[in-house]
Amino acid sequence: MRGPERGSARLALLAALAAAVAVAETRSAGVQEFANPQPVAIAGYSGDAMEPFLSRDGRWLFFNDSNAPGEDADLHMAERVDELAFVYRGELPGANSPELDAVASLAASGRFCFVSLRSYAETLASLHCGNLVSGEVVGIELVAGVSLGLPGWVNFDAEIAWDGGELYFVDGEVSGVPPPTSADLVVARAVPGGFERRPESAAWFSAINSTDLEYAPAITADRLELFFTRYREGDGARLFRSLREGIEAPFGEPVELEALVGFVEAPALGPDGLELFFHRLDAGTFRIFRATRPERPILFADSFEAGFARWSGGAGWSRD
Repeated sequence: MRGPERGSARLALLAALAAAVAVAETRSAGVQEFANPQPVAIAGYSGDAMEPFLSRDGRWLFFNDSNAPGEDADLHMAERVDELAFVYRGELPGANSPELDAVASLAASGRFCFVSLRSYAETLASLHCGNLVSGEVVGIELVAGVSLGLPGWVNFDAEIAWDGGELYFVDGEVSGVPPPTSADLVVARAVPGGFERRPESAAWFSAINSTDLEYAPAITADRLELFFTRYREGDGARLFRSLREGIEAPFGEPVELEALVGFVEAPALGPDGLELFFHRLDAGTFRIFRATRPERPILFADSFEAGFARWSGGAGWSRD
């Protein structure tokens, strides 16, 4: 006969198992997806606003203007006022060139990476990184170890992980006329002097990369949740999410964010993982939108914002 202590322990164990099963079912059911998309207002700016990225303290919005063929896309910045309102602060100092400059991302340390065609004709490479210091990008260098070095291939999207240890990017084959011929996700690890492609990329993205175009990756701080864009001819661009069980595990089968309708691209996460920024084609103009969700399936690391304090001075925007 079981004593009361053993019975209580068994009940506690069963309760823990039931909770674990419930979490797993919640993840697979996708009940915590982003919804309620609303347009973002950028006071003092008009025109196309694309490829958003929110600084790791939530205070600054980086974006670029039109990247249409023949346009000289430039990087811009805006300061946050509330959930949906920003104030335009101008072009991002130090970042722009006479060629296309777009797709900003920022590590907690202030390492700033973006796409630029400023030297593509000579180098066949497009990814650059510098450091964001007091609101200016300094020390810009071409990222070594990433480009395939083949004519017609361009890394046209990238995001540096919050700790700077990895770079998630796109191998895209272009023909001179949009859309690209192919586009797949790849990851590289940081090494002295640049990055090197991880040999695990093909396996990690095997459930994601397809004959469609996959691009514009956005990774959570813990690297367990990946958002990206998938473009299918005749169907347009859609946003997807994929989970994995560990940072050395493959990403699982992606789930479409069905509440984010229209021609939507370029997801970017807010600091707490509960808001998602993206751009949408709206009456002929690209605008930035924000969607939210009530909770994350996997919690962020507690140290998510700590490393960013060196740049922000701890003065990040807060919803409180």
